[in-house]
Amino acid sequence: MRSRKRFACVCATTATRCFLAIVLLPLATGRFASAQVEHVIHIFANAPDGWEPNAGLVADQAGNLYGTTVVGGSFQCCGSVFELSPPTSRGGAWTEWVIYSFTQANDGGQYPMGTLLIDHQGNLYGTTLANQIKDGFGGGSIVFELSPPATPGGTWSKADLYKFPTSQKIGADARGNLIMDGLGDLFATTSQGEDNAPGEIFELRPPAITGSRWRRVTLHNFGAAGDGANVNNNLIMRHGSIYGTTYMGGAGGKGTVFELKQVSGVWRERVIYSFIGSEAAFPRAGLTFDSAGNLYGTTLGGGTAKCQCGVVFKLSPPVASGDAWTETTLYSFTDGKDGGYPLASLIVDKAGNLYGTASGGGLRNTLTNNNGTVFELSPPTATGVAWTLTTLHEFGGPAYGDGRTPLGELFALKGKLYGTTFVGGDTLAGGGGIVFEISPP
Repeated sequence: MRSRKRFACVCATTATRCFLAIVLLPLATGRFASAQVEHVIHIFANAPDGWEPNAGLVADQAGNLYGTTVVGGSFQCCGSVFELSPPTSRGGAWTEWVIYSFTQANDGGQYPMGTLLIDHQGNLYGTTLANQIKDGFGGGSIVFELSPPATPGGTWSKADLYKFPTSQKIGADARGNLIMDGLGDLFATTSQGEDNAPGEIFELRPPAITGSRWRRVTLHNFGAAGDGANVNNNLIMRHGSIYGTTYMGGAGGKGTVFELKQVSGVWRERVIYSFIGSEAAFPRAGLTFDSAGNLYGTTLGGGTAKCQCGVVFKLSPPVASGDAWTETTLYSFTDGKDGGYPLASLIVDKAGNLYGTASGGGLRNTLTNNNGTVFELSPPTATGVAWTLTTLHEFGGPAYGDGRTPLGELFALKGKLYGTTFVGGDTLAGGGGIVFEISPP
C-alpha cells in the first residue's frame, strides 16, 4: 500500500473540518445536442472480466476508467475491479484490464456494488456486500484499497482496511460508495446500524502508525422519531457537512434529505426535508450540489396521477439559517421515451444542466418495460417556464446490444458521458452488461 499523504484543503470553509473532493467531477461546458451517439466500449463476458456492473465509473488523470462488477471475474464468482484504457488512435478500441477478482476461497470480500473512490495518488477505495469466512457467509462487508503497481503492467496491491462484524449490536453491510476528507478519513453508510437500527453513517480513520488498524467511528444511527430510515449509500460533502438521503422514514414515511454537521466537535444529524405527498417519494440515489448551493436529486416513486414513475427534484437552501429548505419538482417521468424509475445520482454542468439515467422506460418500453434511458434536463430560459428533458439515448437497441437497465451514475470526461448498464450487451436479454460512451455526433 502506498504511503498516505495528508491532502491540502482546496475548499474555502469556516467549518471545523475542511473537506476535499478527491475527484473533481469533469463538467460539460455546455448542454448536449439532442442527437447523440452511444458507443459500446466494453461488453462483459463473466470470465475473466466480470458480470453485471451495478455502479458508476471514476477516472484517473490519464483518462483511464475504473469500475466494479457485482459477480463474475477471473474466478467466475464474486465480482471484479476493472480498468478501461482509452484508444491510442481516434476510433480505436478501449483496452480492458481486470485489476482484481474477488473469490470465495478467502475472506477478502465478495460482490462489490458501489462506485469506486480514487485519490490523487491513483489508489482506489471500495466496499463489498459480503465477506466469506471459512465455510459460510459469516462476515459483514469489507472496505478495501487497491494501490497501483510501481511499473505499468504490474500487479495492483489490495489491502483490507476494515472488516465489518455481523453482530446485531454493531452496524454492518456497507455496500455503497465512499467519500474522503482532506485528512484521508473515509465516510460511508451501512444499511444496518447498531441494535438493528435502519442504517448508520460511519467514519474510518487511518492509523497514525504504519501497520496499525483503521478505526471506525459511528457518526449517526437512524431510526429515531421523525428521522429517516433505510439510508441510501451515496453521501456528498460540502463546507464541512455531509448530505444524503433515506429511502423511507421522515415526517411522511416516504424518505428524507438530511444534513450531518459538526456542532462543538459533535456530529449532529438534521432532516432538512421529508417527502410527504405523491409528487415526489422514496429517493434511492444521492444528491448533487450546484455552484449556488442548491441540491438536486431523484426519487424512485412519486410523480403524476397517471404514472408514479419517479421525479427529479431541487432543494433550495433557506435565506436565513435554520429556516426550511424549499422543494421543487423539476420533472415527472412518464415511463415512456423519457424513461422512468431513476436510481442514480445526477451530475450538473457549469450551465446548470442536469444529466442522469433512468432504469426503466425508453422508446422500446413496450418490449421489456425496463430498458432505460440517458437524459439531460435543462433549466428554463425565462421565469415560469418548465425545465426541458431531452432523451440522449434509449437502451434496448437491436437485440439489446447497446445494453439495458442503467443503475449507476454518469461520469463526464472531456465532453463525453460514460456509464454502465447492469445487463445487455449481446444478442440475449440477459447479457452481462456494458460500459457505454455518449458523445456528440
